[in-house]
Amino acid sequence: MHGDKQNVFINLTRCLLLGVALCAPAAATAAPAAGTATGDQLFQQHCYTCHNGGTPKAPRLDTLMQMPREAIYAAITSGIMSSQASALSAEERAVLADFLGVSADRERPAKPACNAPPGWLDTGSTLRVEHWGMSADGRRFIPPAVAGLAREELPQLALEWAFAYPDAVRARSQPAVLGSALFVGSQGGQVYAIDSSSGCVHWQYQADAEVRVAITLGEGDAAHLLFFADTAARVYALDARSGTLVWSTVVDSHSNATVTGSPIFYLQAGRARLYVPVSTTEDNETPDPQYSCCTFRGSVVALDALSGEREWKTHTIARTPTVHHRNPRGVPQLGPSGASVWNQPIVDAKRGLLLFGTGQNHSSPADDNSDAVFALDLASGKVVWKTQLTQNDAWNSSCLSPPGARFNCPEEDGPDFDIGASPVLVSQGERAILVVGQKSGDVYGMDPDTGEVRWKRTLARGGLSGGVHFSLAADGDTVYVPIDDYDNYLPYPPDRYDHRGEQRPGVYAVHAFSGETRWFRSARDACDGADCGGFSAAITAIDGAVLACARYGRCFAFDRDSGATLWSYDTAREFDSISGQTAQGGNVDGPGPVVAGGRVFINSGYSFYTGAAGNVLLSFRPVTGSGNTRK
Repeated sequence: MHGDKQNVFINLTRCLLLGVALCAPAAATAAPAAGTATGDQLFQQHCYTCHNGGTPKAPRLDTLMQMPREAIYAAITSGIMSSQASALSAEERAVLADFLGVSADRERPAKPACNAPPGWLDTGSTLRVEHWGMSADGRRFIPPAVAGLAREELPQLALEWAFAYPDAVRARSQPAVLGSALFVGSQGGQVYAIDSSSGCVHWQYQADAEVRVAITLGEGDAAHLLFFADTAARVYALDARSGTLVWSTVVDSHSNATVTGSPIFYLQAGRARLYVPVSTTEDNETPDPQYSCCTFRGSVVALDALSGEREWKTHTIARTPTVHHRNPRGVPQLGPSGASVWNQPIVDAKRGLLLFGTGQNHSSPADDNSDAVFALDLASGKVVWKTQLTQNDAWNSSCLSPPGARFNCPEEDGPDFDIGASPVLVSQGERAILVVGQKSGDVYGMDPDTGEVRWKRTLARGGLSGGVHFSLAADGDTVYVPIDDYDNYLPYPPDRYDHRGEQRPGVYAVHAFSGETRWFRSARDACDGADCGGFSAAITAIDGAVLACARYGRCFAFDRDSGATLWSYDTAREFDSISGQTAQGGNVDGPGPVVAGGRVFINSGYSFYTGAAGNVLLSFRPVTGSGNTRK
C-alpha cells in the first residue's frame, strides 16, 4: 500500500480509538470532481505535518488496513477529528475517507442465532461474573463455585470456539456472565448476548458508539437489567432477556466526555444505584496550537438504576477551569482541568464509601486532585477523604510534539502517572487495606478509613505507558500486580526514567498488608526468553492461580504460590470463527480473562499503543489429554 495512505491511516485511527461514535454508512461517492484534490493530495496538504507515521501511541501500520470507511468518515465529519478536518469541504472529506477506508460493500457472514425457548435466561442464577471488578471490593477474584475450574485442570485448557466481532480492529469490552449467557460489547457499538457453550447469539443491540467497558449486571429489582456506557458518555440499561432498551442517558455534556471505566451497580438499603466514572478524549485536541486547553473535569455520576435519573454528580475538580495563561500563539489556556476517572469505582460496604483513582491534570496549574485516590459517600457523593499520590502532574499530548511545537504542553510537563487501575479492598477479620497501583510503577497500601498511606513499594520503573495500567487482583492476603513498563514509542530521552531503575515487566504477588513481594514472574522468563511485551491488561484470580495476558497476545495461568506457568496460549493468530468468518487475534490489553462455568473467555485485539489489531473473543475449556500447556 502507498506509504502516504499508511501514514494517514495511523493518525486518523488514533483519533477513532479515543472514542468516536460509529455512524451509518455514508452515501457512496463518485470520483472527485474536476479541481478536487485526490485523497493522496489531501493528505499531503492537510495531514502530513502531524500524520507522518511518527505520532506516539498510534497503531502499527499492519493494524490499520482494516479500518472501515464509515468510521473514518464519521471521525472527520462529526467525530473526534472534525476540528482538524474543518478546512476540508464535504466533498474533500468524502474523498479522503474513500482513499483511506475499507468499503462497507462486502458480504459479512451472519452470526449463528440461538434457537432458545422463551424463558431461556435465568436472571436469578448464581453463576454470575457481574462487572469489571467481579465483586464490589474490586478484587477480581472468581470463587470456585462460579469459576468451575480447578487449578489441576488449567494445563488441559483448549480452544472451544472463536467469535469474530465484525469490522473491528480491537476487542476491549470485558464480558459479564449470567447463567448460560455471556454479555459483551464491541467496537462497532453492538452488544451481544452469546451462549457460553456454543457462541451462538441470543440477541444483539446497537448502541450509538463503541462499547469498550465491561457489561454490568443488576441485582434485586434490577436483576433483569444489564448496564453499560459507550464512548460518547451515554449510559444504557437493557433487559438481559431480550436486549430491549429500558433507558439511556448522557452523563456529561462536554464535547470530549467519554466513559472508559465500567459502571458499577450497588444496592444500598434497598436503593439500586449505578455509579458511572467519566473521563475524556480532550487530550487528543491539545496538539492543535489553536486549541484552548483545557476545560474537562473528571467526575462520578450516581444514577437510579431502575429509571436512569441522576441522583448526584461529583467532579474531581470542584471549581470550573479559568484562564491561567496564553500559549505562544496567544490562545487562552485554562485550568485546572483533567483528573479523569479512568477506572471502575469500587464499593466499601462497611464504611459506605465509593473509592476510585484519578488521572493527571491536563493543563496548568496542577492541583491536588490529580493522581489521587478519592473516597465518596455512597448516598450523597460527598468527598469523605482524598489522598494525592503524585504532586504537580499536568500533562497532555502536546507534550509529545516536536520541539518548538509544544504549544499547549503544561509547564509541569508530566510525568503522567495516572491511577488507571481500580483500587482493591482486602479485608481479613477486622483488618482492611486498600491497595492501589499507579503508572509510576508504585503500589500503595492505604487505610480505607482515612486514606493514610501505610506502605509503598516501587515495583517498576514506570512511565507514560509503564507501571500498572488496568487492574490489580487479590486472593486472600495476596495481591497480584501486573507490570507493563512499555515505552518504546516515547520520544523522550532514554534516561528520562532511569532514576527509577530498569524496566521490570511481569507479574508480582505481594502481601496486601505489608507490600512485601512473595514472588515475581518476569515477562521474558514467562515467554521463554522471547519478547512478548509487558502485562498491561487486567488480570484475574481464581482459587490456586492467576490468569494474565501479555501485551503481544500470549496468555498464561500462573500458580498462586510460586508463579510457575500452568498453561499458556498465543492468541495473536487467525481463528476460524463460529460464523465461518476468519477472526484475527492480536495484542491483548484492557479487559482481562473471565472464568465461569468451567470456561475461560479472552478477548484478543487492541490496536492502540502500536498494538496489533484483532477482533476475536475466545472460549477455552479443559479437554483431557490436550497437553495444551505451551500451545
